[in-house]
Amino acid sequence: MSPEILKPTFKDGSTLLYLGKNYPLKIFTREARNSLGFMDGQFIVNIWPSKNVTAQYVEKLYEYWLMKIARPVLKNKVETYSEELGISKPEKIVIKRLKNKWGGMVKMEIR
Repeated sequence: MSPEILKPTFKDGSTLLYLGKNYPLKIFTREARNSLGFMDGQFIVNIWPSKNVTAQYVEKLYEYWLMKIARPVLKNKVETYSEELGISKPEKIVIKRLKNKWGGMVKMEIR
């Protein structure tokens, strides 16, 4: 049985999903660039002291981080499978936050 995946609240002490597992979220108010990172099995968020920390802001940092991490992984996978299948590589890969559609191809009219 796989572990329960918890819906994130994006608040200090909650968890965020990464590679199918929940990891703790720690939020620090520091005089540092607003950022989110993953270190030692936990997510670390640094927020400038004057910034109002909201769950929505932490969620945006998380989404940005996921897209930044996903881009090189997806590019590598697409290149590998394109070669294996003997098809040309796409001109570009676009990552968007979509609620209903998970993928599509235009050139070959496969959707």
